[in-house]
Amino acid sequence: MNFPLLADVGHGVLEQLGFWGERERDGKKFMGVFRSTVLVGPDGKVEQVWNNVNFQGHADEVLAAIQAIVK
Repeated sequence: MNFPLLADVGHGVLEQLGFWGERERDGKKFMGVFRSTVLVGPDGKVEQVWNNVNFQGHADEVLAAIQAIVK
């Protein structure tokens, strides 16, 4: 890959961004990640945030947003 990745093992960054918290599935509560995508532009600024991501069609939406800022 030609871009840096963040390994947030202690979920400190996730907590600061509001992407970590109590979730519920099948009636059971647990701490976990809220599916989100953050698009950071070439200048290091956050361009767009998607919350509660549904994986179907999401990649195409993100790619379109990338193409719009890279032009």
